[in-house]
Amino acid sequence: MTHRTRRFAALSAGALAAIALAVGALGASGGPADKVLGGDTITIPAGATVAHDVYAFGGTVTIAGTIDGDLVTAAARVVIDGTVTGDVLAAGSDVIVHGTVGGDFRAAAARLAITGTIGEDAAVAATTLEVAGTGRIGQDFLFTGGQVTLDGTVAGGVAGTATEYLRHGTVAGTEDVTVSARVDQPATDRTASLALDAFRQYVAVVLFGLVLLRFAPGLVRLSAERVRTQPLVASGAGVIGILGVVGVVTALMAMMLLVTVVFGRLDFAGLVALDVIGTFLAAFGVVFGLVIFSAFVADAIVGLALGRLVSVADAGPWADVIRLLIGSALVVLATSFPGIGAIVKLLVILVALGAMGGVIWQRWRPRPATVVMQPPAS
Repeated sequence: MTHRTRRFAALSAGALAAIALAVGALGASGGPADKVLGGDTITIPAGATVAHDVYAFGGTVTIAGTIDGDLVTAAARVVIDGTVTGDVLAAGSDVIVHGTVGGDFRAAAARLAITGTIGEDAAVAATTLEVAGTGRIGQDFLFTGGQVTLDGTVAGGVAGTATEYLRHGTVAGTEDVTVSARVDQPATDRTASLALDAFRQYVAVVLFGLVLLRFAPGLVRLSAERVRTQPLVASGAGVIGILGVVGVVTALMAMMLLVTVVFGRLDFAGLVALDVIGTFLAAFGVVFGLVIFSAFVADAIVGLALGRLVSVADAGPWADVIRLLIGSALVVLATSFPGIGAIVKLLVILVALGAMGGVIWQRWRPRPATVVMQPPAS
């Protein structure tokens, strides 16, 4: 399984976890209004016990007491100093576990630290990820991240992807980690690893490009032409597109919170669960689509545009396939260089997203009615 496949699996696991936790709320004790917490600062103080699932959305969420159930939370900062006996699904800028999670722990964050105990699996995605020396994971540790440090203990196996990976801790099971720059790896091995990753990316990009040329030839060709002729305009539109995706996900979460509170006050337990499940599915669909586009489709569109620059003349029915093969190789090569590759990749995503968005907008925007002037009667 490649590192990109694991990344998609982690995202899918997060969505399934959200559904499972939401459905589980139907059978737990406590009314719907008691389960949903919102505000700038949400705290369950030390010594307090909440005997049902908790859905917490706010600026800072601190669990110093005990939740006898599951926790679903999204906040700028999430800190678990106490105990959650069930599963945890968390999203935030900072997610920190100093206490104990009895079940599975699934989280996405910019910075994630585990210094306490996870009873079962931990499946996480983070830019900076640390399992401290006091941290313990009771079963498997699955991750995708940038800088990953494992100093604690994993009772099961480890599988994941990272830009940098350093382990001083203990892993009882198997360890399968794909890294682009492992700190204890010789330079020759890192070069071979980068080359293999680049080849896998090239194969995936070409496959996605061929699918697009087969099932949406007009869309991909017009998008590539826009990349070639209007790169600056397309890049600006791509920035707007990224902001639009963030706005859509934010609006979905805000709407979920509002509707959940209203349904909770009306004691519509079934509708509360349906609202949570539907919102998480919609948000997951938007984010997953952007991930697929950024990982593969953007490279294929820009690759086709570069291929047209290299070979403009038609070469029969296989012309675009040849252009795709040549251009995609150039894109993958440019984005594979350490350091500058990340900047190039960002530009590729922005220009491709803006170009495709512009083509779709032109196709679907309302067109003014055509007025035909009749000549005056003689």
